[in-house]
Amino acid sequence: MLALGAIVLAALLFGRGYRLAAVGVALLAPAALLHLDAALGMVPLPYSADRGSIFTAIGATTSLPAPVPALPAAVELAAYLLLVAGLTSNRVPSSG
Repeated sequence: MLALGAIVLAALLFGRGYRLAAVGVALLAPAALLHLDAALGMVPLPYSADRGSIFTAIGATTSLPAPVPALPAAVELAAYLLLVAGLTSNRVPSSG
């Protein structure tokens, strides 16, 4: 639900001319999915999922190393910074 809300907010901000803020909100959508996955990982489910729940079920293999935990945090921080910078800066006038 959070990811869907982020996508709708990004479309609204882009339509109003806040393009930088829209990019920041669009980056928050995958972050919301990762938070949902972390929350579902704590809930005991009837099926046995060894690694991850929905979005991070692909674990580390020999050809694909495990993602570092700082990477999603850095993307989320960049998204928040883009959102704040985009809302405080001047709007880009729409050409339509």
